[in-house]
Amino acid sequence: MRRLGDALDKKEEAEQWIKHLDKIAAEARAQLVDIMKPDDTFALMGVFVVDKGFYIYGDGGYRGGEAIYKHLQLKPPAKQEKEMIGKEAYRQVSYEVIPEYAGDYIFIDQGDLISEVWGESEGLWKSLDAVKNDRVYKLDPDLFWGNDPISLELQIKEIVNMLSQKQS
Repeated sequence: MRRLGDALDKKEEAEQWIKHLDKIAAEARAQLVDIMKPDDTFALMGVFVVDKGFYIYGDGGYRGGEAIYKHLQLKPPAKQEKEMIGKEAYRQVSYEVIPEYAGDYIFIDQGDLISEVWGESEGLWKSLDAVKNDRVYKLDPDLFWGNDPISLELQIKEIVNMLSQKQS
């Protein structure tokens, strides 16, 4: 946003928008305090039919990572935090290591395609605690694809909405 403000000679408007987003994020975090435990972990994953791949996402602009980890400040699983947060935007991983990246909660991009992508390995997915405890949230690919300022605000609100609905 600051780069846009600089490029368009609208620095003040950019700073106002950043403050607006910070306020939205702070309000969202406050809503989650009564819903989540402080040590709960949140994995961000995705599947793709084209390459039959399974991906783990960091805190960059992919699949809501910035909204989840930077703005909402949700805690990633230890392995993801150590290896990816602040370092890698995404990583393709083999099915066998998925449990090492799974959190208490899982946000998943293209989650409806798991059966098609995993095939015979789907049993491993179903063995994860987050799956068994119904704490998997399928991300809308249209909303969570982008990383523009408007998408970030909507992603923050949608994540809070998803987490709040399952808790009621």
